Amino acid sequence: MYSIGQFSLILKVSTRTLRHYDEIGLLKPSFVSEENNYRYYEKEQIDTAKYIISLKESGLALDEIKKIIFKNDSNNYRETIEKRLVLIEDEIQKLINMKNNLYMLLKEDKIKNNPPAWDTSIVNIILKDEVYVISKRVKINIKNVGEVVGLLYEEINKKGLRIAGGHIIKYYDSEYDPDNADIEVCIPVEKRKESKVKFNCIPAAGMLQHPLIQ
Repeated sequence: MYSIGQFSLILKVSTRTLRHYDEIGLLKPSFVSEENNYRYYEKEQIDTAKYIISLKESGLALDEIKKIIFKNDSNNYRETIEKRLVLIEDEIQKLINMKNNLYMLLKEDKIKNNPPAWDTSIVNIILKDEVYVISKRVKINIKNVGEVVGLLYEEINKKGLRIAGGHIIKYYDSEYDPDNADIEVCIPVEKRKESKVKFNCIPAAGMLQHPLIQ
């Protein structure tokens, strides 16, 4: 026989748990001392106790486990397990919804605290008939557009051109992707009659100028 302390160590549960199982009639000790009221368990009860613990760890309630143990009915066993599975699936779906909602809150907070580099509410449309520009088309993270602008200013200085306005960005994507934007960066310049530099001549309508990144 095992004392309740020894039995709890074998099963890796508390003596309090074993006492509760005894009180509700789920797992009663094989012998209780009349002198000191100590509980003792037989070796043969280990498998039953492990089965009870396994069902409890699977999420079954103690009253459900009690019916399975004492009814020994396969139909009742299957019905109880399937019922518990439905409840668990519902809980899982609730947790998934909670997780998705939390991710959305984080995403909204990120957008709120890290607004785009440019604001469409202050986009200007240039209405001139045509503009002569020096330009470069690239696929780039929009945050790095300043590097392209810097390269174009270097070319303007090398060629001795005169800038005629702030730089312009033309978008070629049907959907805006700030991480991999297909853009053409253009800087308006004055065309000199004696210049041998090849210019692009483009209609300005529809060209988007972003004051925040000039």
